[in-house]
Amino acid sequence: MSKKYWINQMSWTEFQEAMKQTDLIVIPIGVSEQHGRHNPIGTDTYIAEECADRLGKRGGFLIAPTLRYGASPSFRNYPGTITLNPILLKKIVIGYAESFIKHGVKRILFLNGHGGNDAVLGAVCSYLYETHGTICSHSEWWKKMPFFPKKWNCEEHGGIYETSMSLVARPGTVNMELASVGPKDPFIPGMEGGRFKGARVGIATDSYKIDKHGNMGDPTGASAEIGNEMTDEYVDFLIKFLNELKNVNI
Repeated sequence: MSKKYWINQMSWTEFQEAMKQTDLIVIPIGVSEQHGRHNPIGTDTYIAEECADRLGKRGGFLIAPTLRYGASPSFRNYPGTITLNPILLKKIVIGYAESFIKHGVKRILFLNGHGGNDAVLGAVCSYLYETHGTICSHSEWWKKMPFFPKKWNCEEHGGIYETSMSLVARPGTVNMELASVGPKDPFIPGMEGGRFKGARVGIATDSYKIDKHGNMGDPTGASAEIGNEMTDEYVDFLIKFLNELKNVNI
């Protein structure tokens, strides 16, 4: 039998034994949110899970059950999107993490698949460190891609790169026949990918009022080949990062 790395596939005694070898876990977190007409609502969750699965398989890290819900207020009026109040989400993630901290976890990576969770996870990491001394980090694949050799620009929503990773994470759920070019940014003329004149600008919107399309950018060139290369690059980065995190003195 191959070694288990998903915690929810272990018995409680197997997890207890596994914790004798490490104090670090990875918690994948996503959201249920629209990603255009061609991608599944679970896109962010599926990508986070795929990256987490490769981390467990290749790096031997313990992977906690996925948190499938997050904060997605700007897409709340697209049917199927589920959004939690950020205050509630923060409480849920803290309680979730504390359940593992109680049993010896001292280091946590939140492997985040959804941009709307960023601020909450930053607050959670600060709280867990201040309250328990737990070393926490959250990582988002789209923030790292521009720094890799190919410099993938991942600032679109449901565009070529996210769709490519979705094709790898859950290939049977993506319908490329429905993929079509969406607006790069539908809110303010001159904005592109959340930037105005090159600078990132945060704006609260109801995207459904101004765009019934769903995705931003052009997903039509997406492929599993691109997605697999991106996923492997990101997982390589995370393995190196987590191996360093294991050596941080607490």
